[in-house]
Amino acid sequence: MDKLSIGDSSPTFSYKNEKGTLINIGSPLKKNNFLVIYFYPKDFTGGCTKEACSIRDGYSKLKDKGIEILGISPDDSESHSKFKEKYKLPFELVPDTNNEIAKTFGVYGEKRIFGLKKQGIIRTTFIINKESKIVSIIKKVNIKSHAKQILNEINDISSKKKSDFIVTANTRIDEAVEKIPNALMIFMGYGLSCAGCYGASIETIEQGAKSHGFDDETINMIVRDINSLI
Repeated sequence: MDKLSIGDSSPTFSYKNEKGTLINIGSPLKKNNFLVIYFYPKDFTGGCTKEACSIRDGYSKLKDKGIEILGISPDDSESHSKFKEKYKLPFELVPDTNNEIAKTFGVYGEKRIFGLKKQGIIRTTFIINKESKIVSIIKKVNIKSHAKQILNEINDISSKKKSDFIVTANTRIDEAVEKIPNALMIFMGYGLSCAGCYGASIETIEQGAKSHGFDDETINMIVRDINSLI
C-alpha cells in the first residue's frame, strides 16, 4: 500500500488483547479523543526500550488527554508479554509477526542500519482522531522523550483545531481555499487554479489534479502541503 498521509482514514485491523478480547481498529473512537499507534522494530532493543519507557513514564499525562496507545512490532505475543512485564508498560502491544499491519500503514520497507540496506520496520507514529482520521504522522521519533513529543503534537493539533478540518484528496478545492486561504497559493503552484478546477466548474483536489495528468503521489503531496498550513 502507498504511504499514508494526513487526512487519510486509518486502515482497519483486528487483534486480540491479553484477555483474549477481539479489538477492532479503524472505527470511530468511543471512549478516547485520540488513538496513537507507534510502530517500532523490536522488543528489548536499546532504542525501542527507551521509546517504550518514555511513553510509560508519560502515560498518565497521555491518558489525561484521552489518548490511547498501541505499540506494534513484528514480535510475537510471548515476547510482548515479557517486554511489558519487565518494563511495566501500561499500554497494549500488538504482535505483527508477518508485518501485514506495518505494510498496510506503509511503514515496512527499506532502511539503513549501520550503513547497510535492510528491509524492516521504519519507526513511525500515527495520531488518529475520534473520526478515525490520521491527523499527524511522526517520522522523526525522539525515542528518549516520545511521550512529550506526542503530547506536544496533540496540543498543537488541538490549538489549531486541525481535527475540525483536514484536507483529503476528495476535499472540494473551493472549500479548502475558504477554510485555508493560503491554500490558493499551493493550488496555483500546481496549476490547479484554472476555470476547470476552480471557478465555473469546481472539482475535488483528486479530480482537478488528475485532469492535469498528476499521479496519486503528486496528489498526496498537494494534500500534505495544504495540511501543513493548518
